[in-house]
Amino acid sequence: MANKLLILIGPSGCGKTTFGKRLEQVTNSKIAVSHTSRQPRQGEVDGVDYNFVTESKFLELISSKQITQWVLYSGNYYGLMDSELDLTNNNVIAIVEPSGATEFKSKFKEKAVVVYLETYVNSQQEYAERMLNRGDTQETVDKRMSTLASFEDYKKCCDLVLYEPDPVIMLDNLKEILDA
Repeated sequence: MANKLLILIGPSGCGKTTFGKRLEQVTNSKIAVSHTSRQPRQGEVDGVDYNFVTESKFLELISSKQITQWVLYSGNYYGLMDSELDLTNNNVIAIVEPSGATEFKSKFKEKAVVVYLETYVNSQQEYAERMLNRGDTQETVDKRMSTLASFEDYKKCCDLVLYEPDPVIMLDNLKEILDA
């Protein structure tokens, strides 16, 4: 069975990183660690959660073509290096913005599966609370909340939309995608 690139997209606070880390623990998968110009949140580890770099270093990585897929989101740069997407020995989980998902789908063709995660939240306030609880500032939360509605448009570019309020079942659904 060929390894896959599992691309997780969805609004901030929907659980992409949480599910990616859980999948990494229970499957033959690794998370592609993105580079970002944003400051680390409390508890985040450089090289594990993100590769934290200055904005000037990020732009240098773009100009030297070390980062080929990137986005400016909420005032910060995010991107992946091609070296993070090596499917030789295992599945790779990439957590990206929808524009990046489209690029990777074009590049990796049938090896890429784009999944929109829609977790059960009762309100936009609950999304905001999740972001605040993970250490985002109110300003960052406000910026990200302003993009929430636009994520609905991205569902149509996905291979699957998973809506599951039970995190155990959601994880099982994601494992099945990697095993298929």
